[in-house]
Amino acid sequence: MNLDPDKQPKDISKGVEIRAMMDLEVGRSLILINGAGIIALLTFLATVLERPELRPMIPVTVGSVAVLIVGLFCAIMHIRFGRKCSLRWQQNDMFEPPPERWLGFTLAGCRPCVFSTWMLWLAVLAFISVGALMCVKLYCQLAS
Repeated sequence: MNLDPDKQPKDISKGVEIRAMMDLEVGRSLILINGAGIIALLTFLATVLERPELRPMIPVTVGSVAVLIVGLFCAIMHIRFGRKCSLRWQQNDMFEPPPERWLGFTLAGCRPCVFSTWMLWLAVLAFISVGALMCVKLYCQLAS
């Protein structure tokens, strides 16, 4: 690692660009896992409708599709808020924007950045919770 200040990059825009691409890839990955989960559950639903012993799985499968649709929406909003967060950082000369208030609460940062993080974790939570729920329900159904 070269620590010579004369050879260090003067412009941090390359790092910002790399971070923006990483954030975009995270958003795309969230869209992929939630979208693929929806497709997988709809395919599974066709099997459930054909097999009478799996009919009790219909409500949980349809509900899981609805949760993944919410997760897909959260993934899209994560990308949107992430872009707004990047703009706030640019407006603040690449320093962390000051915390803001929302509904009477002081947030840990500016609204777009905080909302982007919330949407990220909600999208991940949607996928994990649906996976766990479907595994448990299917196990219980097949065990009985």
